[in-house]
Amino acid sequence: PWWTLIFAPLIQEFIFRFVPYKFLYLETEQFWAIAFATAFAFAIIHWSFGKWFVLYSFAWGFILWWIIVSFGFIAAVLIHSALNFFHMRFNFLTPKFDND
Repeated sequence: PWWTLIFAPLIQEFIFRFVPYKFLYLETEQFWAIAFATAFAFAIIHWSFGKWFVLYSFAWGFILWWIIVSFGFIAAVLIHSALNFFHMRFNFLTPKFDND
């Protein structure tokens, strides 16, 4: 649980949001292009959870991008951790309707 609740959100937000924010967005201010690229990469690393979760992760990749641009790194990590807690608590990673 510590990996899922603390370390994964920290590492993933650093790689998929903070680094692009710091080295791409602040230089170019290309919000949508960077949002799409980072959301896509974030979604792909979640492929092992199934197709539906890739789409879910892609959508949350956009939302978390907006959060880091608007509110900062810590806010994105906290929201990501809360989502992971929700997934663990309610077994959200294994929906009955998914045959992947």
